[in-house]
Amino acid sequence: MAVWKHVLSNTGSVNDTYNLSLTQATNDNGDLLNPVIVEDTNGNGIYDPTIDTVISQVSLNINKQTTLFVVGTVPTNAKANDVFNTILKATSNNTKEVNAKIDSVVVNILKKGFDFDLTAAPDLVRASNQLGVWKHLLSNTGSLNDIYDLSLVNATNDNGDLINPRIFEDTNNNGQYDVGVDVPVTQLSLNVGQQSTLFVVGTVPANAQINDVLNTKIIVLAQISKLTKNQLDVVSVVKNLPALALTKTVATEGCTLQNNLPCVEFNPQNGTQKTVDVLTYTLSATNILDQTLEPIDIVLDGVATKKVVFRDDLPPNVRLLDLTLVKIN
Repeated sequence: MAVWKHVLSNTGSVNDTYNLSLTQATNDNGDLLNPVIVEDTNGNGIYDPTIDTVISQVSLNINKQTTLFVVGTVPTNAKANDVFNTILKATSNNTKEVNAKIDSVVVNILKKGFDFDLTAAPDLVRASNQLGVWKHLLSNTGSLNDIYDLSLVNATNDNGDLINPRIFEDTNNNGQYDVGVDVPVTQLSLNVGQQSTLFVVGTVPANAQINDVLNTKIIVLAQISKLTKNQLDVVSVVKNLPALALTKTVATEGCTLQNNLPCVEFNPQNGTQKTVDVLTYTLSATNILDQTLEPIDIVLDGVATKKVVFRDDLPPNVRLLDLTLVKIN
């Protein structure tokens, strides 16, 4: 399909009506298929086949203008270097003046037209009641603007369906799914070269069994070109996963604890020994899943607050001297 954009303006001193016509040129290599003149009904400057209206006449008041599209399809038997010319004419009812424009397309320099890409997302591993988030990138890789309808289909050849699966657009463009910020989306318009990050989000059912596999398919249908692409999002179910990996190391002042005996440090400079009673524990907490750890309500130093809490019991006969919290990422 080829689309040419024109702007018709009434630059005269009275209101006027214009008769519009298309003529296939005879000094080229053939005719376009089904050429029509379309008015930009919603005034967005983009050809929308389901909205814009085919016309043969338009009325304009003084100093008013309208956007017109000439739309036609290059024949499938066209050869490289073939040229197709179509002539658009607008004739004034008042003055009978004719204004004509030639629209031309050369097959060998025609870009690939409508095309888009939808990237795949890695498979996930989740426990029951856990949220799954799959990230996709939708890109208009063609040479014409298009509108994309988005939908989800739960597969029937797996072990069940996700709960409330939906598609969200990365509203703030940070590449991460943000609850309460990113919005559900069922349709997107992308100009040439534009792209949008999409998240497929759904919850594993509470009754999901270990080794169950749940599949959801995201389907993208281009309205204008009718091209369609899809990707399968997969989650495997395991027993409850810890969202937090907690590792702990202990250091003393130059000695090693053995058999629960006091740690004795030897000073080679003066030959003395001393009992070490200060242990330094280093705890590292890592979020091993790609979902946010939600805080819970607690009371800290008499003040109600919300914190992400993990538990690590001190060994017997040990009391806490000092606590230093270092936050990384």
